[in-house]
Amino acid sequence: MKYKISEVSKMTGIPVDTIRYYETAGIVKPTRVNTYRYYSEIDVLNLLEYRKMRNYGMNMSEIKDFFQITDMEQYAREFERLEEKYAQAVRYYQALHKYAQQSVHTIREAAQGMGQYRLVTMPEKYYIHFYFHEEEGDEEESDIWQCWINEYYSLVEYLAIFKQENFILDVPKNECLWVNALDKKVVEELQIPLPTHVDVIPAHKAVYTVVEETGEDFYDLDVIDGVKQYLNAHQYQVAGDIIGKMISRIQDHGVERRYLGIWIPIES
Repeated sequence: MKYKISEVSKMTGIPVDTIRYYETAGIVKPTRVNTYRYYSEIDVLNLLEYRKMRNYGMNMSEIKDFFQITDMEQYAREFERLEEKYAQAVRYYQALHKYAQQSVHTIREAAQGMGQYRLVTMPEKYYIHFYFHEEEGDEEESDIWQCWINEYYSLVEYLAIFKQENFILDVPKNECLWVNALDKKVVEELQIPLPTHVDVIPAHKAVYTVVEETGEDFYDLDVIDGVKQYLNAHQYQVAGDIIGKMISRIQDHGVERRYLGIWIPIES
């Protein structure tokens, strides 16, 4: 049975102009009678298969190659490739789901526990410096960063690292290192690439608190002066660099209020 292009469009949900484009690409080969195109059932099947493969994420070149497969094992290998692709996508969205769950918990906990302190285990993280110049920096790190920002940025954390000595000596108070970090577990689960010489924030016992900031400086150690009193009162010794992370920001009558999570590593 033969079908007009308008009928094929309704059957497949593919616009007429797109069907004509697929004809030029060799996906379908209608017969012509005068100025009319007539499509066979095989043409309709090819269009439906093409649409399915597009939904699988294949491009036109890959689909044309798929239609030229010559044996069953090769056919099966193509679906194995798709299986691994979607398994990776499932792992990615599971990581996003977990990150969203953690964010909900962290934000609500921050709203109720402002200025309170508790002991936590700070998870291990890998990080790349936020500011680097191509003429000075590592080309490999730049390439890895492009991968992180293009494929995994929803999972990347924007952190500030305050040097331990600056926290202890109070000078300079607003100097920090900006980094983009990924949780070690996320990196392992998703097999995210890392630079050869990656920087690490080690897992460590830490005092955790939430502070509020409204000044022009995004982070300023002035806002955590109270932490020192807590550390001294409990005779805790600072054991590493202080980590800061913005939990949320809200607008309050024209004033931006930022709520910051602070981790201070301590001696066990």
